[in-house]
Order: sequence, then structure tokens, then C-alpha cells
Amino acid sequence: MNHEKQDNKTMLVTGVINVEYWDQAKFSGVAILGDRQSAPYLGLVFKNKIAAENIFKEWKEQYGEKDQYEEIRVSIILGDIPGECKGYTLHITLNPDNYRMKIKKMGLSVDETLIAAISRVCRVPAVNYNSVNILKEDFERYLSYYLVPVIVHDNNQYEPLMEYSIEKTELNFRNANEIDENDIDIPVMKRIKK
Repeated sequence: MNHEKQDNKTMLVTGVINVEYWDQAKFSGVAILGDRQSAPYLGLVFKNKIAAENIFKEWKEQYGEKDQYEEIRVSIILGDIPGECKGYTLHITLNPDNYRMKIKKMGLSVDETLIAAISRVCRVPAVNYNSVNILKEDFERYLSYYLVPVIVHDNNQYEPLMEYSIEKTELNFRNANEIDENDIDIPVMKRIKK
């Protein structure tokens, strides 16, 4: 986390995304896993196993087995986005509301602090939202889910790394048409660079 003074305000550049690890890991998709008998898993699909493990090791060190303060904010945005394929978008970023509590603990004024957070976005091609609907139903039933890294190998085999799973109790399901320029999920509306 970096902070610097800007016109009597402090700017914090922070987030849950370690850019170096995420660039190396090659975040490439989403996998929704579950047996409908317990809390579901939301898999973040990566191509580089070591870098993906590093992301989740760092998260587990910072947030624990359960993201108790819900610092990692996850949104699934349904609906059409101009210039993008039919499907949905996953957005991962810092939860600003919960981070403001940390700002207070750091002795900084919330009103005098600007937060700049790095996030990641992944557009997932989908003909329908069946898997997302199942995830939502199971999340609402069990009131939690697990984030887990999933590795896609060259032969298109998927390997979930369950030992790195992190339990979460907040998951945002949104529609693209409700997001405006001042919304935390606005990065999903910008053209995603391939």
C-alpha cells in the first residue's frame, strides 16, 4: 500500500490484486463448482499454477481461511456489454466500505482520504446463465461460498486447488444496465483488452 498527500488529502493506492502475481498467473476464466449439498465454489481459472498459488497464499496470509472482514469484493455482472460477447463478467477488487474501517484504524480521516484500488475483470462467454443461477441459489441457501484457484492445463484439463480455498459471505450479483460512471463495478463496462 502506498500513500501520498494530494491537495491536503491522502491518496492510498492499494487493493487485493498483486499485479505481478496476477500478470504471471494469466487469469483466464471462471469455474463454478459444487454438489448442491454444501456451499458452492467460485473458481478463478489461471494458466500458471505457481503464480495462482502465490495469489491465494498471499490472500490467506492477509485474510485467513475466511475473509472475515470481506475485504475481497467479488461481483458477477449479467447482461450485454457493448463490444463484448454474450455472457457475464466477474469483477474482483477491494471492498471500499470495509477498507474505510482500516483507514480509521490507521489514524487517517476517511473524508480526507482518496482510495485508488486495482481490480481484475474477466468476461465469461455464456449462452445462458444456468451455472450462475445455480451458484446464486446455493450461495443464498448456504450463505457462503469459497473462492478457489483452478488451473487449466494445456490439454484443457482443469485442476481445482482446494487447499487454497477461502470462505466468503458476500457475493454481488448485478445487471450491467444498473452500472453508471461512479459505480465501483464500472471497470466491467470498459472495453476489455484481449
